[in-house]
Amino acid sequence: MLIAVTLPLPAAAAGEHVHHSPYANQELSEIKSLSADDLAELESGGGWGLAKAAELNGIPGPTHVLKMRADLALSADQETSTQRIFEKMREDAVIEGKRLIAGELALEIAFREGSINKANLRAQLRAVETIRTNLRYIHLTAHLEMMRVLTEAQVNQVKQYSELRGYAR
Repeated sequence: MLIAVTLPLPAAAAGEHVHHSPYANQELSEIKSLSADDLAELESGGGWGLAKAAELNGIPGPTHVLKMRADLALSADQETSTQRIFEKMREDAVIEGKRLIAGELALEIAFREGSINKANLRAQLRAVETIRTNLRYIHLTAHLEMMRVLTEAQVNQVKQYSELRGYAR
């Protein structure tokens, strides 16, 4: 106990202060606003959490429906439709994800080079947020399209599954 209490004393006596940032080690990233996981998700057309409004309200996306195809007893037509929705979503999301990465990189470079100012900062932010909005639209639209494919009973089954995943209210 005495050791635990006295160990911090030399640092305190020397006047050392630790100001560790939660961003430490991120300064080496090419695009500081995006982690390696973010980049991988965006480049692969992943959801990146953009469809939570649908997902957490029991409106499944094509990815989850395809994973649950056996549990939902999807018909061949339903599976084909779901696969088509998934592929279109993924294709569009990859394109828009790459645009988002490019927008974040342009913002990063402007800060790195010191060429950013208030006027062009707002314009660059608008451009990036428009892309993010487009990307979110792509994912949320896929969720909405699933409602046309699934029967009411299947939607209820997904809601029960969601409750098992801990999404119950």
